[in-house]
Formats: sequence, C-alpha cells, structure tokens
Amino acid sequence: MNPSPQVTPSIVARIQALLRLSASPNEHEAALALQRASDLLLKYNLSRAEVEGRGVESFGVGELRVEIAGRITDWHRILVVQIADHCFCKPVWSRRGFILVGDGENTQAARALFRWLLEQLRRISLEAVLENAGRGKRAERWRFNFCLGAALRISQRLKAARKTQAAANAQAPGLIRCCEQEVERYIRRNIPTQESKRKPIRLRHSTALTLGIIAGNELSLTPQGVLEGAA
Repeated sequence: MNPSPQVTPSIVARIQALLRLSASPNEHEAALALQRASDLLLKYNLSRAEVEGRGVESFGVGELRVEIAGRITDWHRILVVQIADHCFCKPVWSRRGFILVGDGENTQAARALFRWLLEQLRRISLEAVLENAGRGKRAERWRFNFCLGAALRISQRLKAARKTQAAANAQAPGLIRCCEQEVERYIRRNIPTQESKRKPIRLRHSTALTLGIIAGNELSLTPQGVLEGAA
C-alpha cells in the first residue's frame, strides 16, 4: 500500500463539505457524498472525528517521551507494547523509559493509559504482596510475578478490544496499515534503534501469577484524570 498523501487545509475542507452534504434529504445525493467522503478519509488516513473536530495542524506523526522510575521489567514491556498498539502508535525503548511514536492524540492517549494502569498496578500489587509474601527478596519476586500476570491479562483485553474495533469498521484495516507505515517511516528517519536481543519470557505458573491475571481482568482500562509522575 502506498504512503498516505499529505493532508492540506483544502482536503480537510473538501471532506467536511462532503460530510455536510451527506445529511441532504436527497437520499441519492447524500449516499454519493458519504461515499466520496469515506474514500477521501481512507486515502488520507483520517477519521471522521479528526476532520470534524480538529484543524489540519493537528495531523502528523511525532514522538512523546515517557520515563519509568526504577528498573524496566518484562511486564513493563508487555504493557507498553500492547498499549501502544491499542492506541495506534509504536514504542521505541530508551535508557530511562520509552518513546511513543504516532499521531499526537494517539501518543497522549497511550501515555495516559499507561500511567493509569501503572498507578493501579502499583497500588494493588503492594496490597497483594503484603498480604501474601510479606517483605524482602521473596516479596520482590512475588510482586514481579503478580504484575507480570496482570500485564498479560491486560494485554489480552486490549487485543480483544482492538479486534472488536476493527471488525466494526470495514475501513479500519486499511487505515491502521497506513498509520503503521507512517510511524515506521518516522522512526527510520528520526530515531536510531537497535534490534532487540531479549530472550522470550518463560512463564512459571505460581500463585502470584494467577492472582495477577485475576487482577488484570478487573483493572479499569479507562483513564480517570491526569496521573502526573505516575510513570
């Protein structure tokens, strides 16, 4: 698939006009206008909400840096990768965290969701570890397995939501592919990356992992408020 052509104010204005015309009482005229608007949305990798509610200066791929306090673990990586995919962007790992690459609203949504989930995980994992493992090295390992289980379950939930979203919109696969191409192009041009040599995660079933999976099924995936500094 060819890269999406550049979005200009005149293109946005044209789509907006077609969308207004799609409300015409003339059924034939309305259907034709909606089809033409849909074709342009697909061609320029836009959503109807973007065209109706945003100016053209909002469009385009960029980057957003997010820091993680402390050591970056496997469960952090699982969580970040799936959150980014769910929000139509991609993470690039850095020494102190990661860089989200994508449309501005998408990267901000991904950061907000990551911080929201991280804050919930911090709270419930501390409660769970004190109840089940006490303190010390054993508690640290227990908490890691709990968070790993939660991250795996959250990842499954986000994948399912993304699949449902794509199934509800026949144009979604094409739009997603265009978005992915733009993000990959931006990363190649602007962010030096190295191939990851990390080994696959080997899961060892335990009480902590099981309890984490259960918790991951109950955590809210809808951010509430701005969680500054939660990462």
